Amino acid sequence: MIELKSAVCPECGGRLVIDPLSPSTGKCKSCGYSALISGIPGFSAEKAAWMNAVHALEDGEIDKSDKYFAKILETKPDYGEAYFGRFECAVATAEYYKGLNSKMARCWPDYVEAINESLNKFARRAVQYAADEETKQTYEVRIAEVRETLTPPEPKKGGLRGFFKK
Repeated sequence: MIELKSAVCPECGGRLVIDPLSPSTGKCKSCGYSALISGIPGFSAEKAAWMNAVHALEDGEIDKSDKYFAKILETKPDYGEAYFGRFECAVATAEYYKGLNSKMARCWPDYVEAINESLNKFARRAVQYAADEETKQTYEVRIAEVRETLTPPEPKKGGLRGFFKK
C-alpha cells in the first residue's frame, strides 16, 4: 500500500503537483513555485502518479485522476489500490450523470451501460488484487454501498437498462 503524503510548497504551503515523468520536481498549484523534491526518500514515479491521481480525484478532476490511475496500472497491473481508484472515478462519473438535467435522459442508457462496465471491472479487480484481507474487506464494503445507493433518476421517456449490475 502506498502511503500518501502531500508534497507542500515551501513558499506558500500549497499543494505541489508532481510530474510522474520527472518525480524529482513539483510545481505549486497555488503560486507556481517549482521545487526539487528528490530529497524525499523512496519517492518514485509511481508514488507521484498516485499522489496526483488522489489529488485530482479530490479536486473533482475525474478524467485526469483516472488517467493517473491507468498510468500506474501500466507498470503495475496487479495493483489493487489503482483499480479501486479507477472504481472511485467511475462512481464519481456515475454520480455526475445521475445528477444531469432530465433533458439528457435520452443519453443515459449509453452512459449507464459504460459506467456499469467500468464499475464492475474495476471493483472486481480491486478486490482480486487487494494488498491484504483488511483492504479487501474495506473495498467490498464500499462496493456494496455503491451498489445500494447508486440508482439513476427516472427519465421522462422509456426506462433504463440495468444500472450497476451485480
